[in-house]
Amino acid sequence: MTRAASGIVVTGIGMKTPLGNHSVQSAASVRAGINRFRRWPHFGVDLGDDSGLNASFVNPDMGDDPWTEKAFELLGPPLEEALWSSRLYDLEKHRGKLSAFLALPYPDREGTTTEAFEEFAASLREDCFGEAPVQTEIIALDHASGLVAVARAVEQLQRGHADLCLVGGVDSLLDSRFLYALFTEKRLKVGSRGSGLIPGEGGAFVILERERDAARRKIKPLARVEAIALEKDEPWGPEAPLRAEGLSRALRSVLQVAGAGEIRRVITDLNGERWRFLEWALAETRCLEELPRGWQLWHPADCLGDLGAAYGISAMVLATRAMARGYHGDGKVLISACSERGERAAMCLSAPPRKGTD
Repeated sequence: MTRAASGIVVTGIGMKTPLGNHSVQSAASVRAGINRFRRWPHFGVDLGDDSGLNASFVNPDMGDDPWTEKAFELLGPPLEEALWSSRLYDLEKHRGKLSAFLALPYPDREGTTTEAFEEFAASLREDCFGEAPVQTEIIALDHASGLVAVARAVEQLQRGHADLCLVGGVDSLLDSRFLYALFTEKRLKVGSRGSGLIPGEGGAFVILERERDAARRKIKPLARVEAIALEKDEPWGPEAPLRAEGLSRALRSVLQVAGAGEIRRVITDLNGERWRFLEWALAETRCLEELPRGWQLWHPADCLGDLGAAYGISAMVLATRAMARGYHGDGKVLISACSERGERAAMCLSAPPRKGTD
């Protein structure tokens, strides 16, 4: 599915990561190449040396509980920041139709029980939005969840089913049972292993609305959603050959709408795992040959660790801050996301017009 998102804008952003409690601090740290990878004290696997597991975590006091136990602590500050930056000081007084879409990990991920997931889902609307009349929808597709959630929000806004959409993502890979599963599958970067992911955690929110509604509220857009595409590939696995067909289709579809010649930055969810790098290498050589000379590849996991289901919305926040601060320069930002069970997504953001221009 490909959707041109004409007239849909970002009017609020918020993010909480190991590098900062808000989007300004987090984005500035990523731009500077800062990380806070530290020994994770709750990793109980004996590696036979003193290397341990490095991780990127917000607060070690949250422990090694499942993400369902940490979600609201990671989501609350970004939601508040996004609402305030969009001048939505009291959702209960908003007169339009409100919808929320939340990107989450797979519901059956190792370490997460069906009961815990259902309990979290049941309390989501009240815990996040209180008495505000917000229709909520969960997208539990891991890395690609955020962009899938944005696609749903764009669809609802364009069809008039919503006037304002709050799109968030949250995850924590720092759960002992999940970490052990990753370790046994040789997916963690530990010891002398040359590849593997560094687990992280975080939460992020963006506010989406129609551009005309933002103008009516006298809110200046922070970014425009140009296009978004969703595809499905074969699930990744050690025996499954990587063809990058779904990711290539998604990238081509977005570039056809947004224009390859206008892309200046590409954000991906490369995280140190070999399969992601191989898939991206195939897709890049097929799809990005028309990008302008000097375009930049950005993979935030270098600084933040693997944010899991929080990646997609976090990438949008980073792109929006880059535009706001001016270090992105002219042109557009292309974002891609790949989930291990085959979900593939790509989207394009552009900066709002400068004052005095169309």
